[in-house]
Amino acid sequence: MPDSEPVPAPEPAVPDPTPAQQPAPETPPAEPPRVIAVLGEIQFSGAALAGILQSRGFAVRVLCPDDRAAAALPPGTVEVVRGNLDSPEAIEQALRGAYGAAFLSPITLKGRMYRAAEHLEDVRRVVEAVRKVDLKCFVYHSSVSAHPNSPTRALSQAAEAEGVVSSLKCNVFRLRTSMLMGKGDGFLSELVEVAQGPALFMGIWGYGGTMVQPVHVNDMASCIARLFEDPDIASSVVNVAGPELTTPLELIDSVLQRLGRVKLKFHAPLFILKLLTSMGSSAEFKEKVNLLLEAFYTDQNDSVKLLGSARKLVTPRQSQEEILSASS
Repeated sequence: MPDSEPVPAPEPAVPDPTPAQQPAPETPPAEPPRVIAVLGEIQFSGAALAGILQSRGFAVRVLCPDDRAAAALPPGTVEVVRGNLDSPEAIEQALRGAYGAAFLSPITLKGRMYRAAEHLEDVRRVVEAVRKVDLKCFVYHSSVSAHPNSPTRALSQAAEAEGVVSSLKCNVFRLRTSMLMGKGDGFLSELVEVAQGPALFMGIWGYGGTMVQPVHVNDMASCIARLFEDPDIASSVVNVAGPELTTPLELIDSVLQRLGRVKLKFHAPLFILKLLTSMGSSAEFKEKVNLLLEAFYTDQNDSVKLLGSARKLVTPRQSQEEILSASS
């Protein structure tokens, strides 16, 4: 019987070609950080705000009038525009391309810290510059004691400036604060300095009973950053104050107790100070006397609403410790 022909072995199966890899979805480029311009008083409050804004991921541009203001800025990538509030061109350069801007102008018991005489003109120049650029959000730093009929120039001008900035078409916040605390604040720092001095006595204008609700400059700066972070917060008046109501006399006694010192206090009675203001005293003297009669506190403190209940506001005693540590 003839041999049968061999059955050919089946050809090995050829695997299906690997399906083509689907191209990875394109990742949209990250949006550049929002630019926030900081104008006004820079050496104390502006420097603090620049640091807080940087820590929250904003790009910061600061209008700096001089080397001292520039040197106070935090290390990092803060963009510096040299110029001051006299120059519309410098103001516009600082604002151009920014998402928002903050105009800072703290008031102490001595008056406005920066450019007091020119404040309204400065505000008007800034407002005109804002109208020329596509700014989304503007914060004007006012006072909880601002009132158009106040005999104190700083406070009546703050009220008038609020009216000027409210005419802007962007999202405008009138940030009213009490006295600011922190190193170089022109308020608590000076009380600490006097308490630390070698003299056995100290003079106090009035009775030291002006009611204040001081807020730490970093807490204020965090509140401003929150306004820039949330575009859904509508234009409004925002009151920002600290956690405690106190007086300059209580603050002085607290520092002296902390230092273990005793000083004799000599009070210049308010009625004598008021009498002197009616006898042709300087405008600066009248301003300081009138400020003693104001009340720097608020029943509506928006700090907790902006920062959340978990955020503990800095107390005057904690700020004292900070200032004492910085001076030692």
